[in-house]
Amino acid sequence: MLRSELRLMSPNSREEALRELAAVYFELRYFEPDLLPIWFPSLRDSTTTERILSNGLDIEQFFQNSRLEGTPSFELM
Repeated sequence: MLRSELRLMSPNSREEALRELAAVYFELRYFEPDLLPIWFPSLRDSTTTERILSNGLDIEQFFQNSRLEGTPSFELM
């Protein structure tokens, strides 16, 4: 999918593919959660998926730290 969407600079790099997969997943998770089942139809267990893709990073804290000041809060589904 990432290769066909031309999202990889090095299409044969597994490391880059994993990083891009995580970036796309979390971008959708925070900004377009309704699209997650469309982009990732076989991922059923979001807790395990997010634990693996976050690679030990606190993604929620990263998101909160990167928000513009004064941006309205919202709850994730």
